[in-house]
Amino acid sequence: SKSLHHRYTIQVGNWTNRKQKIRILENIPVSQVQEIKVRLSPGATTPSKHNKADGILRWDVQLNPRSKRVLLVEYFVDIPKDYVVR
Repeated sequence: SKSLHHRYTIQVGNWTNRKQKIRILENIPVSQVQEIKVRLSPGATTPSKHNKADGILRWDVQLNPRSKRVLLVEYFVDIPKDYVVR
């Protein structure tokens, strides 16, 4: 098989003078084909929840005043080597 690697970051910030609790939602692909698998990378920022049925990742983040946080979204799409990717 071969693997397609996708990686990007999400940066959030709290520029107020008090703590803020925020929820970040992001989606990753969900395979409709049994031979194709989508998996999170062990190096990705661990989500608070991962709904595998619809690919939604959720992080519940507490941000201190005047702070920021960077989330790493990283996943692999594993496909059979005879599949053509365009």
